[in-house]
Amino acid sequence: MRGASSADFNDPVYGHIFDLIAEQVTAGRPCDPTSINSRIVARGRGSVPADALRRVLLALSGLNALPVRTVYYADQLLGTWYRRQYVRMAETIRAIGLRADETELFPRLVEHGRRQRRAAERRAGFLGARPR
Repeated sequence: MRGASSADFNDPVYGHIFDLIAEQVTAGRPCDPTSINSRIVARGRGSVPADALRRVLLALSGLNALPVRTVYYADQLLGTWYRRQYVRMAETIRAIGLRADETELFPRLVEHGRRQRRAAERRAGFLGARPR
């Protein structure tokens, strides 16, 4: 599942489920709700409580998501991630502007700008890079 990662999710539970699905897809195994639940059980205790994973999995199962639209769901996820990190960057730039030494202002802006450019390229290239 190139292009998206568990770090793109605001909620670690969703990110963990994403990782489980990605592992299943990479291994060529089914990634239906029952199979993902089996992976949750097989993993046992982890960084995310199994009950929380199962609740979210159940909620996601009721959405009637279409597998053929998965790449577009991932694109929506990436768009949400891009906006969230853009807002964080803007807040950080504002804080730098208020507190940093004047000689640090422009170099730090450039640093954040480079990261933002990479994020924009990642965002722009996602749907164009998908297999047809």
